[in-house]
Amino acid sequence: KNKTYLVFVQVESPYLQVVNNRQASGLNHIAFQGVSLSHLNELEKDLNKRDIKILKKDERHICFEDPNKFAVEIFI
Repeated sequence: KNKTYLVFVQVESPYLQVVNNRQASGLNHIAFQGVSLSHLNELEKDLNKRDIKILKKDERHICFEDPNKFAVEIFI
């Protein structure tokens, strides 16, 4: 069984002024393969409950913003 997990945290106060720009050079986003459509739907519900900005969503993937405005994609 996959035992990988992710933790997203807010950066420390001195670094709050540095904002990630997905359109600039460098890493645009990070993507992970999800388990199933129902897993993706549960993730969407949890993101909405936590008031986390969803950038894109369709039947095969969801892309959201972490606390540092970095894009995270989960796809099936």
